[in-house]
Amino acid sequence: MKTVLQNSFSFSVSDSSALNISALLCLALGGSAVYMARSIVVLFNDSLAFDDDSLCVLQNVLLRQANDTASVHETRNKIQVYPNPTQDLIYIEFGIAIERPYAIKLFDVTGRLMLSMPLKDQIQSISLTEYINSAGIYFYTIRNEDGNESYHGKVNFIKQ
Repeated sequence: MKTVLQNSFSFSVSDSSALNISALLCLALGGSAVYMARSIVVLFNDSLAFDDDSLCVLQNVLLRQANDTASVHETRNKIQVYPNPTQDLIYIEFGIAIERPYAIKLFDVTGRLMLSMPLKDQIQSISLTEYINSAGIYFYTIRNEDGNESYHGKVNFIKQ
C-alpha cells in the first residue's frame, strides 16, 4: 500500500515477496488483506488464477460450503456415506456410474488431513481405525479427478 500511496508502481524485492506470499494465503486466514494483495499482484500478471480450495487445504484449512436444500437432496441421491456415526467401517456408495476416478480426503476438526485415497468402485468400504486414533467429528471431501464434481460431509467416529 505504501507504494501505491506514493504513486509508484515499482516494488522492492521484499515488498514483492510479501505481496506474493499474502496473495497465496487461504482466504480464511488472511481475509480482505489476501484480496488486496491479489488485486495488486494481478495488475502485474493478469494470467494468475487462485484456487482457494487447494490453497486452503495446503494450509490445513477446510472451508465449509453452504448447500441449499436442493443440492443436499441431489448429493444424497448421488453419494451416500454410512453408517454415521460409526465405530470403524464407513461405506461410500455412489448412486451414479463412476466413469472417472474419485478420491476421498478426510480431515479432522482442525483441518489436518487424516486420509487421502482413490475411490474406484461403486461401493467401497474404508476402515477408519487405520487412519484415526481418536473419537470425534471428521469432515470428508469426495472429488472426481477433474475437480468439477465434489461432495462434502461429516462423519462421527465413535471409538470403543
